[in-house]
Amino acid sequence: MIEEIALIFTNYNISYIAAGLGMTVFIAIVTLFGGTLLGTVLALFNNFGKVTGKIASVIVEIFRNTPLLLWIFVAIAAVPLPSLLSRALVATVVFNAAIISEIIRGGLNAVPKGQIEAGRSQGFSFFQIMIYIVLPQAFRKIVPTLTSQAITIIKDTSYLAQIGIAELMFVVKKLMSTANTFTGHSITAQDVFILFGTAALIYFVINFSLSVAVRKMQKKTDFH
Repeated sequence: MIEEIALIFTNYNISYIAAGLGMTVFIAIVTLFGGTLLGTVLALFNNFGKVTGKIASVIVEIFRNTPLLLWIFVAIAAVPLPSLLSRALVATVVFNAAIISEIIRGGLNAVPKGQIEAGRSQGFSFFQIMIYIVLPQAFRKIVPTLTSQAITIIKDTSYLAQIGIAELMFVVKKLMSTANTFTGHSITAQDVFILFGTAALIYFVINFSLSVAVRKMQKKTDFH
């Protein structure tokens, strides 16, 4: 086993896996931040607008009740952007925005309505009330749930391997298909275990770390 690991994990292969991990992290960060921004807009439309609320609600229900992979394929075929990655990111951002909007709505609903009235009495506009009063309180309440969604996003980046985006699962599968060039023999169950076990370990370490952070934040929230 140790000899097999040494044959597979050459400097080049380690660098290749690291590059795939970097792409996974990049996709997750863009998806989380983009999804949070768009999700905030959808949540505000849903909570504070009649017509916009209905439109936002329909959008949210469509994306929440259909699979992410479907929208990745739709984006690849229909979104007029130059690169495969940019089109795929549109799908992951919009899909997760629908889910995150419901998380943010929960935070908005947890903020006492008196906060809005107090802002109005001070002459604040709706925009100022949301930015300076309501949203900061709402986001403090949803940090643990939002972090849990970040874990899901990291795992879901593996869907992009299906369309040739060189994230972690793609590079591991690529190495698996060429493992015989490093080991000098046909691909064995041991090679599968080593390479996919490495991918599983990387995902586990990242997501377990985030899970621990979520539990700590949850304890602080419950305490306060």
